[in-house]
Amino acid sequence: MFKTLTLTLTTATSGTAQDAKPDVDAVIARHLEATGWSQAPLDKGLQREWVVTSGDFKGRLVTNWTPDVWRSVLSSDDGAWSTAWGEDAKGAWQQGDEGKVAGTPKHNALTLAMNADPEPFARQDTYFRRMAVTNSVDLPGGEAWRVVAAPMSGKVIVFFFDKKTGRLAASEFWRIGHDGQRTHVESTMGQWKAAVGDRQLAHEVREKTHLGNARMTLEKTRQLDFNPEDLARIAGGAAPDSAADPDTMHARLLNMIGDTVTMADGSSVPSGSIAEKPNVLLYFSAKWCPPCRAFTPDLVNHVRANPGDYTVLLVSSDKSAAEMQQYMAQYNMPFAAVDFNRTAAVKSAWAGGGIPNLVWLGPKDAVIKGSYETDGVYTPKQRNSYIGPKRVLESFAKRGGAKMRE
Repeated sequence: MFKTLTLTLTTATSGTAQDAKPDVDAVIARHLEATGWSQAPLDKGLQREWVVTSGDFKGRLVTNWTPDVWRSVLSSDDGAWSTAWGEDAKGAWQQGDEGKVAGTPKHNALTLAMNADPEPFARQDTYFRRMAVTNSVDLPGGEAWRVVAAPMSGKVIVFFFDKKTGRLAASEFWRIGHDGQRTHVESTMGQWKAAVGDRQLAHEVREKTHLGNARMTLEKTRQLDFNPEDLARIAGGAAPDSAADPDTMHARLLNMIGDTVTMADGSSVPSGSIAEKPNVLLYFSAKWCPPCRAFTPDLVNHVRANPGDYTVLLVSSDKSAAEMQQYMAQYNMPFAAVDFNRTAAVKSAWAGGGIPNLVWLGPKDAVIKGSYETDGVYTPKQRNSYIGPKRVLESFAKRGGAKMRE
């Protein structure tokens, strides 16, 4: 099981004695200038998607970030495992291996926030009480200045800035893994490229802990208009006391699907708007399924003809994300899909024994009606109780006086 991400650094003192030790502010300023982050701060939220490999583990890490709230989700490519961590107005939180969510200590919260921040040195006063250049060291990639930082809470963090390029080359720090254990992390950064306008990000991060090696490759970066309140609500949906908030609709579902959903054109949009509609129709379906293809036009026509107090979400059982995208485009679906690598938890909670399956959820994500039913109760594990998605859609349409188009 993937526990934590972390490469052993050779930090012997460099023999280049003639280099005058610079002031730490000069080292940080050179890094920000070299990477393009000395300019004005971002005016939008930032989403980064990483491909992650560690031993047999292959998956993706998606971080949605604003200066005030953020959330990271790590999930396996097969959809069998995922975990999350983040911070909002209620504080920092982290999901453990058993799926339980709890607050995290201040020192770990600071480390997680710093790693989520696309450029923490642009906001160093948020994270560090003081920083100092201690000496020059030899790294595998060349000489670097060693900077020791005293964080607002917790153990010191060590950074290594490449003398030649000025960019951050490596770091050493402690964090609490998803197994609950404190772990020493050694990390190296490489392949700095423009990712947000002229601003550069490291496109490869290699890490090592006692648990083994990991590699993260930055695949996608996009600026999105995340509404801070929506992102906070989504992140808070996983927080320990979120269930106490009576105004949050679909908190359980939002926690499962993450901060974005996928549209038919392949774009990602924030999922927070789901919390604005009291009803959600989960459509468990796939392109390869003939009965699904027969019903899909009915659902598409209904959504186009009857906008209202509901959201439809496709939960794909296709063989790949590409096939899901083809399916959505073929029928020009006017609704979003749960991101392909985030469907496992949704299926575990609400899927039935087969597809197509349409499941109607109320504001608190309780099932009102589904395609498997016994005496008016959703019975997804009883295959012989299948009534089909059309009857669910008919019942849903009658709630507001609308009728299905034949």
